[in-house]
Amino acid sequence: MKKRKMPNIKVGDLIAYNAAGMRYKTLGLVLGVEKDTVPFRRNGSHEGDDILTVMWAVVGEYMPRREYFVSGILRENIQSGAIHRHRIGTWFTVVGYEG
Repeated sequence: MKKRKMPNIKVGDLIAYNAAGMRYKTLGLVLGVEKDTVPFRRNGSHEGDDILTVMWAVVGEYMPRREYFVSGILRENIQSGAIHRHRIGTWFTVVGYEG
């Protein structure tokens, strides 16, 4: 089985959540990309993983798991205009890039 390539996401890119049929139903603007400095988290991420800060413009029924939350309770649904942090992965795709 071919290993999927991690997306090359930069600040200013428009991204979509490319899972659960949400590729054409979600749109977010990347505000920041940084390395996670916490050694281990319960959700399986590790130190050194890239963390995206995303402002979601268009949200779908299913959205990616949040790595951190800015305000409110994690059980709340992601709303349009909300800023959240997510671990980078193959479940994101850069809009307009087919590489």
